[in-house]
Amino acid sequence: MTLRLDIEHLLAQVERDFQPPLSATLDLGAYAEKLSQKATNFVMYSEGELVGLVAVYCNDLAGKVAYLTLAAVRKEHRGSGVGSGLLRNAIGYLTRIGFEKFRLETYKTNAGIVDYYGRFGFVTTRETERSVFLELDLADSRA
Repeated sequence: MTLRLDIEHLLAQVERDFQPPLSATLDLGAYAEKLSQKATNFVMYSEGELVGLVAVYCNDLAGKVAYLTLAAVRKEHRGSGVGSGLLRNAIGYLTRIGFEKFRLETYKTNAGIVDYYGRFGFVTTRETERSVFLELDLADSRA
């Protein structure tokens, strides 16, 4: 399989774990293609199958801001440290290459996710009726 197909398969496995489901807001195949081509992907495979993915857009080189676009772990691998390990790898990579901020947006309906990212140092920067915007100051990670 290619990375694009692996990502598409993972998205199909986890899409209903998101509220709203991923397929309600995007085309899974097109999103998998975009992630495989344009994102920096941190991946974990088990027995030849993609079980965890943290996808980051690192295209704001002038502002030194990276954006977490997706973090997903297959249900049977949750709680094993896969997601946390991938997120730590992404943070370490961004710090090493000189990014200063790491941002993400999540729906308020994704229960517990703000607390989860808070354990990594992300803080809420603003909220809308449906979303929470979080940011990690990577300069603090260099200390």
